[in-house]
Amino acid sequence: MTELSATGGRDVHTVRFPAATPPATVDVLVVGAGPVGLAAAVELTSRGVAVAVVDRAPAATLVRAGAMGHTPRVVEHLRCWGLLQRVRDAWTYPPEWHRGTRLVTSLAGHELVPVPTPSFTDEASAAGHSADEALRRPQTVFQRVFLDHLTEQGVSVSGGWGLTALREGEDGVDAEVVDVDSGRAHTIRAAYVLGTDGGSSTTRRLAGIARTGEHATEKRLRLIVRTGDIADRVGPAPSATNIVVNAHASGFLAAVSAREWRVYAGPYPLEHELSEGELLEAGRAAFGLDIDLELVSATTFYHATRIAETFRRGRVLLAGDAAHVRTPGGNLGEGIGDVVNLGWKLTAVLDGHAPASLLDSYDQERRPHNWRVADTRWSGRGARRPPSPRSGPAAFPTTRTSAKRPTSGGPRSAHTCAGTVSAATGSLSTSGTTPRR
Repeated sequence: MTELSATGGRDVHTVRFPAATPPATVDVLVVGAGPVGLAAAVELTSRGVAVAVVDRAPAATLVRAGAMGHTPRVVEHLRCWGLLQRVRDAWTYPPEWHRGTRLVTSLAGHELVPVPTPSFTDEASAAGHSADEALRRPQTVFQRVFLDHLTEQGVSVSGGWGLTALREGEDGVDAEVVDVDSGRAHTIRAAYVLGTDGGSSTTRRLAGIARTGEHATEKRLRLIVRTGDIADRVGPAPSATNIVVNAHASGFLAAVSAREWRVYAGPYPLEHELSEGELLEAGRAAFGLDIDLELVSATTFYHATRIAETFRRGRVLLAGDAAHVRTPGGNLGEGIGDVVNLGWKLTAVLDGHAPASLLDSYDQERRPHNWRVADTRWSGRGARRPPSPRSGPAAFPTTRTSAKRPTSGGPRSAHTCAGTVSAATGSLSTSGTTPRR
């Protein structure tokens, strides 16, 4: 990732997954090679868990306009995995364009509110700060970095394999996957299956897990538009991250590369079909310039919350968009929070250091948390919010026996950024971060 693309940054427009047959047996099968699925594989691999990842798609593409802004907490996890510098190095637009998030009438217009300067000495706000700063990278950068790391670790990631069936037994799950090109079926035996396969998750459907929440009453679009050289109109270092408010545009205008920008358009009625001309006009309104734009992609999204009724059913677990979709924003960061919460628990169960019922706490902690976030976002917009479900044990049977996997040597400590789980006592110590192996 050292060469610059024609659009002015590292070329992460397409991340191709390896075309390989998945293994026959594995500790944890991750379904979905998005940034959350690959992050789960990174987290579990760091703890000595044998992982395989499959995805129906052969590649991931930037033009779907996925997540770009990442919180300090996500940055802390990248640092813990030893991958932060790789992600930082993969900038996709000139670093000098990063000037914080500006509230403007348009890119060429004027600023509505000055950008506040963070303070680490203000006693009123210091408690909310992290030692790390927020980061802006397209989610395909995460996928490229995670995939390279997993390849170095010898972890199987297979593109072009779709999940078609799950058969759960007392000591594992048989997951049937099919090569989307040839139709060849293949069975993977796993102790657990983790579904990270997006909002329309096949894993969630096969596990029989429904979702709750409200449907949207209108729609919006995220556009990727490509410009020519507009330095003579906006200067050599335009602001890369802007919230635009004017009579014809409202939402983010954010640089993806030196020639590509993400633009928000809408809201529109659900039934309204927009022409390319309408979308490009929305883009020009955000720039505040009469310029030639090429529409690269248009992705529809909705202001709505849909959260799975449980994040665990037996040996099948959900994370990321498969478990929760909330708009606007924050889903990738919450997905990474999911896998960090789940990683040490799965490891402890697989190693026989904890009963399988420990996994109940994943649902008990992460599902109410996502409803709290959703409630805050709904109430912040002044809209009627859906009722939050009670926080408590999920309605599915659990077993009190642990799911052991073959291990060698004596007791090991499970490394976690938050602390260490003792292999001998099962207790959590936050006094240090003893490596697992």
